[in-house]
Amino acid sequence: MRQTIALILLAAVPCGVRADDTSAPRPIPLTRPEMKKYIEDMKERKPRIPLPELTDEEKAAADDRSRGY
Repeated sequence: MRQTIALILLAAVPCGVRADDTSAPRPIPLTRPEMKKYIEDMKERKPRIPLPELTDEEKAAADDRSRGY
């Protein structure tokens, strides 16, 4: 029984661990300057989900600030 559990655990571990995994959470900044840099860096990231195209009516009614997440 123990051997079966050990084999299952050993087989499951390599499947989920990758060195280049970009979905892993970033480390939490500990100081205020580090946090400010972290926030500024996040502003420049590419959005994960693109916004849909605006219709002609939405383009006519929208100003520059109304388009965004």
